[in-house]
Amino acid sequence: MSSSLSPALLEDLSRLLAGELPPEQADALEARIATEPELARAWEAMKGLPDALAALPPIRPPAALNRAVLGDPSPARRPPRRWPAAVVALAAATLLALLWPRPQPQLKLLIGSQLIEGRAQVLTIDAVSIDVDGRALVTLTPPDGPPVQENPMALRELLAAAAGAVVTVAVYEGTALIQSPDSAEPVLIEAGQTHTVGEPGPTRVVRRVARPAGGDVGMELHPSLLASDAPEDMEAELEKLRFENALLRGQVRVTQGEPQDWPEAVPAALRASGLEEALGATVGEVAELVEMDCSEYPCVAVLNALVPPQDPALQDAFKALETRLSEEAGGDIGMMVAIAESRTDADTEGVGVIVMAAMDEGASEDPDLNTRLRHRTDEALRAQTDAMMAEQEVAADN
Repeated sequence: MSSSLSPALLEDLSRLLAGELPPEQADALEARIATEPELARAWEAMKGLPDALAALPPIRPPAALNRAVLGDPSPARRPPRRWPAAVVALAAATLLALLWPRPQPQLKLLIGSQLIEGRAQVLTIDAVSIDVDGRALVTLTPPDGPPVQENPMALRELLAAAAGAVVTVAVYEGTALIQSPDSAEPVLIEAGQTHTVGEPGPTRVVRRVARPAGGDVGMELHPSLLASDAPEDMEAELEKLRFENALLRGQVRVTQGEPQDWPEAVPAALRASGLEEALGATVGEVAELVEMDCSEYPCVAVLNALVPPQDPALQDAFKALETRLSEEAGGDIGMMVAIAESRTDADTEGVGVIVMAAMDEGASEDPDLNTRLRHRTDEALRAQTDAMMAEQEVAADN
């Protein structure tokens, strides 16, 4: 289509196609189309657009797309409440930089089962990728039955068992997008569906002895039954459970981290009494200290905001806290602040929960500490927000 056609003329063509032009304008434009080849080509191209669009294949939205954007028509499975279950986490970017990015969580699963809630990507050793948006159970089963060894976390046996594992995905809520080397196209499964990647091995048959009514008094077993392989099967199942339990413990360590010991040389300002004093002096007018967990490094403080979370006074107070702690510690520190806001409904003012932690500047770059601190922060936010929501519900009932 030539650029010599003005936007106004193209708009008139569109209105002609839609039947929106007055009759006299429509007649005049049709006369021009009949005599002007360039305008005629544009008209033919425009008339073909509806058919071209209708011929396009339907494309499903990606599984990772937020269901709130898509508008999930399925009814919620949770009981109705006066407040939404979702909690909006706000990063205090204007205050302080968070210690870690927030990409989509990624889990590498070797053998066993993992329940995924929310948005996450599961990867296997055979390059199978499962993008979950909702709630799904991902299970990896060795093709030749459960591996049995004295050390269930031995790397060689673990990798051997994981190679060629059968992947089963059961979606309870939302969707899961499965991509595997065996399939050219990804497979999208929705709530209530199950999909398996790989060929499961043969199912073992366990012989069972039925007891007659009245118990086993006076019952004698034939010698051939005494040689049944049922005990061996039970032992194999027990080893499988031990093996999967060890894997789950390893996954917990990856997602929750290991408790962090207190270093010897930590400034007094970053310990319990110093941090509590600094909080009272700098943020006491805008936030109330609820509790402080110093059972491991660093201390994590939980506060209830006394002003709306968006109030500039809250930001100024935490800037003052950072300045004071840096001065008392004798140098720069690493500091994390996370805020969650809850509302009873869209018309009420939000109530803020704040979780903060301060540590030596070098410690803030430790990936193990960051993993552990992220878990502690999320747990503290969730627990305190749930408590505040429960209080709001009780107050609303009264």
